Amino acid sequence: EDGLDNPVFTPEEHLEHLRGMTAAQLQEIVVGLDRGISIPVHSGDAEFDFSKAQKNHLSKADRYIKRLQRKLARQQKGSNRRAKTKHRIAVHHAKKANIRNDFAHKTSRLLVDSSAKIIVFEALRTARMTRRPKAKQDEQGRFISNKAKQKAGLNKSILNVGWHVIETYTYYKAYSSSKAVFKIPAPTTSQECAKCGHTHPDNRKTQALFVCGNCGNTDNADHNASLVIKKRAINLILDTGTVLSGDGVLRTQSDSGRGGNRKTGRAKSSTSSAQRSVKKEKLAA
Repeated sequence: EDGLDNPVFTPEEHLEHLRGMTAAQLQEIVVGLDRGISIPVHSGDAEFDFSKAQKNHLSKADRYIKRLQRKLARQQKGSNRRAKTKHRIAVHHAKKANIRNDFAHKTSRLLVDSSAKIIVFEALRTARMTRRPKAKQDEQGRFISNKAKQKAGLNKSILNVGWHVIETYTYYKAYSSSKAVFKIPAPTTSQECAKCGHTHPDNRKTQALFVCGNCGNTDNADHNASLVIKKRAINLILDTGTVLSGDGVLRTQSDSGRGGNRKTGRAKSSTSSAQRSVKKEKLAA
């Protein structure tokens, strides 16, 4: 319908075809993508980040928005000048959205046009990662610091990158190019060593430095994480017990059932509430 000459395959068909390949063959065509805040996307061989001009425009828009928000708080509600200020704030927010959208389009296009045939993301739960921290109380019941201000800054940085938009654009562009996009579970990908497999939180020394406590492997943390994602994806593809979930995540059969068919604490009765009320009335009579 879109006039494309390339054959279009479903993710399940891609997975079935890839299972007939060897690990060495998959090593040549699979790329793992690590998404972060400092570096939005790292593919192992290349980094994808906002340009210097884009960063300047984003920071400039933030400064304007902050100043206009203070001005908005002083203005009278319902006034024309307040409406103009609200419009100016919306314009700067739209500029930021356009910059993120432009970056997502260009990054996804470069990823799909690369030599990789299989693109693997982490299954990140952005909504859960950006939750507001819960209030903390001491033994006397007094509220103590829960670092909400620092968490708010982190949440803003996460949402400003646009991880989900990059993933969405990569999906539809790869689909039209007959390339596969999969996701793998995200836990401990930043703590595992790509060489020996040793996993420990102390391996991640800083945001950018990774030093394995077992074999001494020293690498950029994002580069190491992208290699771990690639290695896990290859192992899952070659595993005959791997299934593809509805949201495109590669999982083993033992993990795929988690949360799928949970029993509620109270089973639903086959009788309706109206029927139960009639029975109660008969018993009372």
